[in-house]
Amino acid sequence: MEEKILEIIGQEDKRNPLTDEKISKLLSISREEVCSLRFKLGISDSRERRKNVLIKDIEAIRQKNPNISERKLTVKLNELGYQVSRYIVSSINKEIFIEDKRVKKQSKENADRKDHFSFDEIIGSYGSLKMQISQAKAAMLYPPHGLHTLIHGPSGVGKNQLVEAMYDYAISVGRLERDSPFIIFNCADYADNPQLLMSQLFGYKKGAFTGAYDDKEGIVEKANNGVLFLDEVHRLPSEGQEMLFYLIDKGSYRKLGETESSHEMNFMLIAATTEDLDSSLLITFRRRIPMVIDIPPLSQRPLSERLMIIQQFLKKEALRINRRIIVKKEALKYLLCYLCPGNIGQLRSDIQVACAHSFLKYIAEEKYELTIDVEDLPSYVKNIASNLNTKNMGISCYIENDLIISNIKTENKMDLELPLQDSNIYQVIENRYQELMESGYYKDEIYELIDGEMNKQLKHLFKKYEDKNVNQRNIDDIVGTQIIRTVRKSMILAKQSINNLSTSIYSPLCLHVSAAFERLKNNKLIFNPQLEKIKNNYPLEFKTAQKMALQYESDLNIKFPDEEIAFIAMYLKTFSQKKEESESRIVVIVLTHGDVGIAMAEVANKLLNVNMAIAIKVALDESPKDALIKTQHVIEQLDEGRGCLILTDMGSLVTFGDTISKNTGIDVRTISRVDTVMVIDAIRRAIISETTLDDLEEALNAERMINFHRNIQSESPLKPVIITTCMTGHGSALIIKGRIEEIVKEENAKVEVIPIGAMSEEGIEKNLGKIKWKNNVIAIVGNINVEHSGIPFFPLKDIIYGNDQDLRTILQEFSKEKLTKSRLKELLFDELIFCEEEKVFKNNIIDLQVQALIKQGFVEEQYLLDVYKREAMEGTVLGYFAIPHGFPEHVTKPAVSIVRLKEPILWEKDFETRIIFMPALKEDSSTYTRDLFKVCTDKNVYQQLLEATKVEEIKEIILNIKKPSI
Repeated sequence: MEEKILEIIGQEDKRNPLTDEKISKLLSISREEVCSLRFKLGISDSRERRKNVLIKDIEAIRQKNPNISERKLTVKLNELGYQVSRYIVSSINKEIFIEDKRVKKQSKENADRKDHFSFDEIIGSYGSLKMQISQAKAAMLYPPHGLHTLIHGPSGVGKNQLVEAMYDYAISVGRLERDSPFIIFNCADYADNPQLLMSQLFGYKKGAFTGAYDDKEGIVEKANNGVLFLDEVHRLPSEGQEMLFYLIDKGSYRKLGETESSHEMNFMLIAATTEDLDSSLLITFRRRIPMVIDIPPLSQRPLSERLMIIQQFLKKEALRINRRIIVKKEALKYLLCYLCPGNIGQLRSDIQVACAHSFLKYIAEEKYELTIDVEDLPSYVKNIASNLNTKNMGISCYIENDLIISNIKTENKMDLELPLQDSNIYQVIENRYQELMESGYYKDEIYELIDGEMNKQLKHLFKKYEDKNVNQRNIDDIVGTQIIRTVRKSMILAKQSINNLSTSIYSPLCLHVSAAFERLKNNKLIFNPQLEKIKNNYPLEFKTAQKMALQYESDLNIKFPDEEIAFIAMYLKTFSQKKEESESRIVVIVLTHGDVGIAMAEVANKLLNVNMAIAIKVALDESPKDALIKTQHVIEQLDEGRGCLILTDMGSLVTFGDTISKNTGIDVRTISRVDTVMVIDAIRRAIISETTLDDLEEALNAERMINFHRNIQSESPLKPVIITTCMTGHGSALIIKGRIEEIVKEENAKVEVIPIGAMSEEGIEKNLGKIKWKNNVIAIVGNINVEHSGIPFFPLKDIIYGNDQDLRTILQEFSKEKLTKSRLKELLFDELIFCEEEKVFKNNIIDLQVQALIKQGFVEEQYLLDVYKREAMEGTVLGYFAIPHGFPEHVTKPAVSIVRLKEPILWEKDFETRIIFMPALKEDSSTYTRDLFKVCTDKNVYQQLLEATKVEEIKEIILNIKKPSI
């Protein structure tokens, strides 16, 4: 395939090179595969390939006609055979002009930097990091000196490299001069010495303190008219943060020892931190940094990008040792799928360790190339990856054969450059080998000796990432000491009977025993439909589980039934059998609006030491159709034949399961109102190989109903019902049913009444449980008190004698009038609604709405900048409306501002509108989003609003909506 790509690109029209998309169609492969192969071969993308030719022709034309206009220049170029727009010509022309300036004026300080970075060279700049790159560009371009920026993300994700790319970008577009300073300062170096920190930051005057014999320039002064990068800013003490926000506010500072004079400053501040922003930074400092860029961890980036990063690091190693590197298919799978808490930094270290191990074999066996196999990987990589189902992660579509990395240098620059660690390790190995050979050692002895020494030398490369107890500590915090102790005792018993029991059972077993203990303590039934099958098919595991249960009963003082023992037996079976790669599992998808689902999946995977929970993020302004297509594609890629469970939050996402099942034939179930506990529960159950999709759905629904019905849920999407009870379900229960239906009718409530009997064949508890799975049980009425936790019970005599006011109060929550009433009434205020506005510019409208929200106390002043930052990335529209909005942290009280224009305005690209909604919502305002979505996607509502001329008319139209138009 590589030869074919080289052949196609070699024969392409140099003036109009083929895009990755066109090449993929010619070769009948995916665009991602083309991109990966092109990167491996060191070939630039189509724009870069054309740029070099285009620049030469532009310069040739300009030499003959220096004053030629861009329009005429575009015509000339198209006459030469190019297919370029005036915009492209203008961009290249500007780049040539800037480059001319750069040649004329070189900065020695920045010229000494070995590497320069551009956004295009960062892996993921057009993928998972697209939004972050857009934010970075916006920050550098913002007049007059850029927006102060805070880069947030865990260690090893590439924050430092993004900062360098931002600086180089500012130079390339002419925002900064070539000789503009770029000053890097690590706050951790002075975290415990505020006095020294102050002198380093701001400098000092001669005589300011003992030892100040001369004036000293501070780093702030060095950064004047340039960029100051503060790394690990969370290590800056409060005094240092206060000094900096004073500098940001005033644009001036004083050196230590100065009392009158001050120094004016123009600079852009970029800070980076790995810590929580609210807890590690002063709010006064945090508010003065308007742009926040979140860099995702490696686990949240696509596998295609991770593969490209691996290829990049291997290429670097191949160049360093001047040998070709071959990575075996199985080893590459491990590198692609293992959990990597240290992110890209750790991945690079682990690849270096593997290369060093392989290099030892290369020296000992006198090979001409390095081969990396599974045995060369660090032990924790093998241990973690062996517990993961690579098929479930869709890895097979990225790996077909061994990966071959050439040692031939290309012009393609390495992105996300990281500092070399132990760069002489290969030389150390080679020297030590030669020394032992000369001492008369045999090759096998040399190999063993060097391997031991090398492991000691390399230990620090991954020591900070290797934390075998991290999951254990997290579990300890969650389930408590009592559960931990009894589970540890039980595992000793289990290992006496089952020799090959994996230690990976620890986390899920702790969570399971904790959940079982809570259920049994609260007298909640445990039902295991496979009890008899487990007893008969797995007698050793069941007998061992009985011994473990005796330990739990002794320590926890509670009886464990056979149903629960059968669950424990299945954990023993699952974690003692050899995992086959072909072993299939249920796919668990966490599908939510925003980033919340990503966090849930990450917590569940980390606690259980697996990678089974797959998170899909749906943007608040993303259309349901696009979200459905994306979700269906993921499920089709990951399905292993055992079905898929979608855990989702709200809205249209709840319907995706049925739709995808109809479209694909895959068995997909959906459970709504997901939270972190539900995701953990789903994963620990799905780990068990014998668990079916029916079992999983039934168990989670049972848990959900127990939790949901602790309080009456009038917002539940399930149908509200009242249960009536008697001995048989046919006598007084039917009489009660008739009386309750009269009350329901009087209250105009949309509630069904269902009679059940205590003496029925299945039993009242099981009947009630079945009804609850499909309905929202809001009350129980009868002469038998079922005593079900969280559901109010009303004795029959109270209803007969007219003491029914409490029941009526509940029914009023489900009256038809109340159910169709829009919640948006709580967000609508006359002062925030504007009719017949004649604004013609987008910025004027945004200013009008935000100022109104600020004046009425609904948002803070920072909200205006939030809105502009979002709109700079991409204008936000929903249905027929523009919906500009900011971030929830600057909202003090939820509200919506509405503008109806006299004439349409071009809001974004080809989108025109006359209605602009600006929702200012807090993080807990999700209950309003459903009604807001209905309004914005209803064409009839839009047409009615266009005809409204008064504020009251607009409010009435919005509040009377009952369902979206079809």
